[in-house]
Amino acid sequence: MAKKENKGEKEKHADSKTPPWNKDIHIWPARMHGECHNLTMRTRFLEFQHTEQNEPVICESSLAPIPRFMAKDSLQQARTLLVVKPLLTREENKDYPELEALLQEISGAKRDRDKGITHPIQGQSYTDMQTALIDIQKQISSDVEEGRLPQSMNEMLQRLENGKRCIDRIRERSEDEQRLREFIDRSVENRFEYSEYLKLVRECFVLIRSAYFKYRENLDKSFMILSKIHSATETCDIPDEIKLVAESKSERLTFEKAKKNKLRQRRMNPTPAQRVLEQLQNNTEDGKQSEELKNKVGVPARTFTLRELESKGVIVRVHERISQEQLRKMCFSFQYKDEGFDVQVFIKTTLLKDFRITREDIVAMQAGHKVNDMEFGGDNFLWLNCFRTQRLLAWMYAEGAL
Repeated sequence: MAKKENKGEKEKHADSKTPPWNKDIHIWPARMHGECHNLTMRTRFLEFQHTEQNEPVICESSLAPIPRFMAKDSLQQARTLLVVKPLLTREENKDYPELEALLQEISGAKRDRDKGITHPIQGQSYTDMQTALIDIQKQISSDVEEGRLPQSMNEMLQRLENGKRCIDRIRERSEDEQRLREFIDRSVENRFEYSEYLKLVRECFVLIRSAYFKYRENLDKSFMILSKIHSATETCDIPDEIKLVAESKSERLTFEKAKKNKLRQRRMNPTPAQRVLEQLQNNTEDGKQSEELKNKVGVPARTFTLRELESKGVIVRVHERISQEQLRKMCFSFQYKDEGFDVQVFIKTTLLKDFRITREDIVAMQAGHKVNDMEFGGDNFLWLNCFRTQRLLAWMYAEGAL
């Protein structure tokens, strides 16, 4: 009985999280749209959305890349993505890190380890260290005055003075020398661990770089193979060697049948681009199809009147300030370019407006914006029905096929 109650509570709790369908917001527009759709969510959000709040960050909980707006507040505020963790040290006492850095500098370990110790420090107490710093100060000051060292070493003299003050502050706190030695030991261990971490990062970087180049190589190979497949299926041409082997074995090749069907389709129901190409081909001296002719023809382009686009359901609204006389004379020219379409709006021969339907817009029309209307031209100039617009563009592209 308890299990059934728990199950019912879970179902009730799950239903409470599901927002109800609103008749005015969801159901009524769906009925008025008059089309059935399959909506597909695009998982490759980085293709277009990779800046500002859409840039990728690493989730602290799942360690997976997610858009910034989905991350925790701490990640949403940060604007830098740290790939390599910095070396962090415990701030026990500011005097200890300063003394450690000074000892590295005067011993020569920080700049060049192969040269050995530059200024050895003898002794085991803070008094011995302070005396050694005074001696080093005198030696450097003498060398600078006699020209054996550059004037820039005056900075080292100031650092030595600061080192003596650090020792005075440590002695005022009655801290023994053992604490300094323990701090330096921990610092050395931390740097060793960080060095091992950087080596691991470098190994992973090499693996990632290798995988990247391998991916690019496979991508280039796939593109080359698909390009050959596209060219072969478009023309259905068969090399003579394959023809001879097929004839010797009395085999009928499917490509021959496909080529005959293509020629019949081209002859009986040619596309507008094929008609233009045939006219240009007849006007040439040799009567052959060259790549130059194909490049001139194989670019989808069409011109429609406003009434035609409204009857197709493409244009759903035009700016209210445009008069009825202008609307009757308005024409739209679509020109394919760089995976998108440049659109120019004319009234007779006067260019009224031009805008571009980008590849990102076309992808949005095929996905989440399929049942929506999109504004183009700026200032609410024109509203297009996404589904019917992308269908019109696909039809135009098919018409321009050779």
